[in-house]
Amino acid sequence: MAGIYLSDEEMKALIGAPALVQRLYVFGIRPSMSFGTGMVGVESSISWHGLAREVRVEAAPGIKEELPSKQQVRRAAQHLVKRGLISECSKGLQLIFKCHLARLNSDAQKKADTKPTHQAEQKPTHLQSTQGTENKGVFEIDAGKADTVADTPNFPNPTHIGVSELTTTTTTTT
Repeated sequence: MAGIYLSDEEMKALIGAPALVQRLYVFGIRPSMSFGTGMVGVESSISWHGLAREVRVEAAPGIKEELPSKQQVRRAAQHLVKRGLISECSKGLQLIFKCHLARLNSDAQKKADTKPTHQAEQKPTHLQSTQGTENKGVFEIDAGKADTVADTPNFPNPTHIGVSELTTTTTTTT
């Protein structure tokens, strides 16, 4: 499922901006951005008319329909430029924007590999019990779950190792 993530810097830059400016950035420009380059309009072309349709407000009871003109969308884009969110990098008739505050793939935090494949850890399949032969095999570790809880015995059924069974005696009172 596709979606967009707005960084803290983008949110701060959008606070207090007119609604058309916010809608243009969030619904018109950012969904078309290339996450590798931060460019909009290079891989798939955009137009002023197309952006106007993206930021359109549909009519609902008590709400008037709003379809901004190309000029209104251009002015909203200039407002985004003034706020430092975008810059216009058009080439000829091709409309192109660069998103400056958007988080790109290269900005993503790299997670350390906790278990590198070249250093596979050897897990024993059976641990020996120290209490004698009657308890052998009780500490078997399920190979599929061995890495979830380190060195924790997996008991198939709850047992009381080394604890004698308590017998309950009933006493009757006369």
